[in-house]
Amino acid sequence: MPNFGLAGLASGVDTAAIVEQLMGLERQGKARLQLRQSGIASQQTTLRDLKTKLDALKAAAADLRAATTWSEGQTVESSDARVAVARTGGAPIGGYSVRVAQLAASAQKTYTWTESASATTLSIDGDGPAGADPITVDIAAGAKLADVASTINGRADLPVYAAVVGGDKLVLSSRATGATVDFTATGSQLSAPANAVAGRNAEFYLNGSATKEERATNVVEDAIAGLRLSFKGTTADAASIVVGAPGIDRETVKGEVKAFVDAYNAVVTATRAKVGEKKVKDATTLTDANKGQFFGDSGLNAMLSKLRSGMGADYTAIGNAAALDDLRDIGISTGRPGASTEQARAGLLTIDDAKLTAALDGDAQGVRRLLGGVSGTSAFAQDVEHLADDLAKTLDGRLESTDGQSRRIGDELRRTDTRLAAKEKRLKAQFAAMESALSASQTQMAWLQGQLAGLPTRS
Repeated sequence: MPNFGLAGLASGVDTAAIVEQLMGLERQGKARLQLRQSGIASQQTTLRDLKTKLDALKAAAADLRAATTWSEGQTVESSDARVAVARTGGAPIGGYSVRVAQLAASAQKTYTWTESASATTLSIDGDGPAGADPITVDIAAGAKLADVASTINGRADLPVYAAVVGGDKLVLSSRATGATVDFTATGSQLSAPANAVAGRNAEFYLNGSATKEERATNVVEDAIAGLRLSFKGTTADAASIVVGAPGIDRETVKGEVKAFVDAYNAVVTATRAKVGEKKVKDATTLTDANKGQFFGDSGLNAMLSKLRSGMGADYTAIGNAAALDDLRDIGISTGRPGASTEQARAGLLTIDDAKLTAALDGDAQGVRRLLGGVSGTSAFAQDVEHLADDLAKTLDGRLESTDGQSRRIGDELRRTDTRLAAKEKRLKAQFAAMESALSASQTQMAWLQGQLAGLPTRS
């Protein structure tokens, strides 16, 4: 018997379409499960994002109290860029003057080179008597002047470096500077040296003294205690160098305060956005289903409340009992009392730079104690770190719970797929059987009709 399957040739009905429509109704339950699973995935994404922002808040709080934030430094300035200055340690406070009469320079010698068809060598000897500890340099056959210079410059162990001048001269210069620096270079293809220039010391005068100071290099670290002088040119007039009193770097502290405020506001803004996002009724798309997962969420609202409370904590006995009790005293707040700005209503922090500057100028160590930056003193930063840890653990618990829900829905989806596949197979088999039965019936009817038509008729 022919297999008509779901073609509908026997019944005249599109049985394949009927099966598809019936399965569409069956799949509605699966679609609802998929929407739930997508919603849980959206929750997990939100929770992980908030946890990341809490981690950033904790790190920013740790930076508020870090020793590097509060390390003391000194300002050092030079009136002339040709006398650059940098601190190497604690420098004496005050002003200095430096006039540079001569820069240190390396020794130079000029040679010519004769190409050789065979390989050859050079012997280069640095400081000390000629012949003491010479270094041999292998030169390839047919090497041109530029090749020789490249070979020399490729050897970091040599006391010289090379340059080609005018296309036919090899100029060797000592890698070190100073009046006592010298070198020799010999080889069968190398000429005798010409235009030899002796090395020079740097010469300078300190604090108006008529006594000339000399150093072998242009970087001097033993002229003024705690300072490194770098000579970049000679000066007709003395450069003034001013060393300030030791103190904290206020800009560094302000930068860390701003980073903390930005991290806190990022947590609050992201959390409020999720708490205020409303659900879409009867959502049919993944995008709509993912909206409003945390609308009015009590856990996230409690997190916002704890964060805001932490920003208003009192540290009277730690900072400065007279003026540094809490963050408002150093210019960090949600705005002026009674402020009705959107930022204040949202609980976001702002920085009053003038007030922060005044607090640092008035009692920098008091601000440091308030923020928890003094060793052995636990204050604002430590409290925020502990709070961020506690809140992160709460989010971890919720993530673990959603992981369980996601696994259960995944299991249910797999069972649903198995059931749907069996249902579709059964429907197809039933309709195929119906088509086969109809086809057999139609065939038999056609045979009977043919038999009847062949019977003789009575007149």
